[in-house]
Amino acid sequence: MIPAVSACRTVLASAAAVRSARKPIISEAALILLLLGTACGLVQAFSSGLVTAEMNEVARNMVKGNGFANPTSTGIETGPSAFVPPIYPYFMAGCSLLFGRVWSLVAIWTAAAVAYGAHAAMYPTLAEGLFGERRIGIWAGAFAAFLPFFWWYPSWDTIWTATAIVGLCAFWIKHRSHGMLGHFGVGSAAGLAFLLNPASALVLVPMPVFFRAGRWTKIAVFWAAMALTISPWLIRNYVALGACVVRTNFGVSLQASNNSCLAITQAAFNRSDCLMDHPTASRSQALIMRNLGEVRYDRYKLHEAETWILANKTHFMQLTAFRIIQFWFPDPKYYPKPAIYLGMITLLSLCGLFQLRKRRATIFLIFVLLSYPLMYYIIVADPRYRVPILWASLLLAGAFLNSRFRPPSPYTEGATRGSGAQ
Repeated sequence: MIPAVSACRTVLASAAAVRSARKPIISEAALILLLLGTACGLVQAFSSGLVTAEMNEVARNMVKGNGFANPTSTGIETGPSAFVPPIYPYFMAGCSLLFGRVWSLVAIWTAAAVAYGAHAAMYPTLAEGLFGERRIGIWAGAFAAFLPFFWWYPSWDTIWTATAIVGLCAFWIKHRSHGMLGHFGVGSAAGLAFLLNPASALVLVPMPVFFRAGRWTKIAVFWAAMALTISPWLIRNYVALGACVVRTNFGVSLQASNNSCLAITQAAFNRSDCLMDHPTASRSQALIMRNLGEVRYDRYKLHEAETWILANKTHFMQLTAFRIIQFWFPDPKYYPKPAIYLGMITLLSLCGLFQLRKRRATIFLIFVLLSYPLMYYIIVADPRYRVPILWASLLLAGAFLNSRFRPPSPYTEGATRGSGAQ
């Protein structure tokens, strides 16, 4: 907590020193947070490499000319895939084609570090739109810049999804009174975020309802643009896989998480024998996937999961209860740094929730914090699953810290305390 507190005080002091009557504090605060987050990301980035994951495998196959296919690391060609969403694998493949095998790793890491910094830099704008107080966002951004598990990010879409959600929420709240064309543009961007990670829809689809300005037709335009952006991927899957699906991994994930191994966390699962029953690591399962096709294989695994759950209701309830706890307070045995960081943020956010309980925007944050994690309570727990909505907890924690650590020389906010979405 000490580095983030010191950084936040530095940001507040620096921004106050350089502000002028014509230039709002947000630009200076955002720039400092961008640089701070990018620097922290780069420091962590080159101490590790990419983790082998399905997105890497699909990207590798695209580079080889095999198309969006073969998500397993078994070497078996399982055919066209929708096991992962499309945008990030295409980005990884593009980096490989442009920069080559070695330098593409540098490009992917560097881009993730910049996204890491951009994610931190957007908090002041989001906090101003939600609560009319930029300092809350500066606190949240400072903590975001010091996320202690950046090394995961380049292997998955995690930080990109988090940045997209924060950016779109901030933009919509600030510009929701714009015309139809603007709503269409933001809806199209939300569609791209969906193709980056479909779980983002749990935040972005209801967002315009909570922060509506004007007629419902504008929200309809937003949703229509989102649907149009997603439709080419659905059509591709219908042609390639025979079903109009977004992804084909829910049944696989549910079965891998609920079986006789009783693994609570992803780390525990990776160390168990059940890993060898997963198609990404098991040649026999990869062969079954190839023979059935991804859609039928996913349904087959979903049936296996449902059968086990119905036969082991007590174990399932116990696993779910432990995973709920793990989502908010990770196990320090497997995730030592994230356990300390996320546990602290959870406790601070509860204090901030009580403090902001009368603000209308808090209802949106509560909705996000209650609805988004539901699907992650029934699969193996991993701290990276929380990152796309960590902004909600960080804003609440920032509100609490802002009330406890006021700058010695208060400055005039660009927006009054009562402004914003209250």
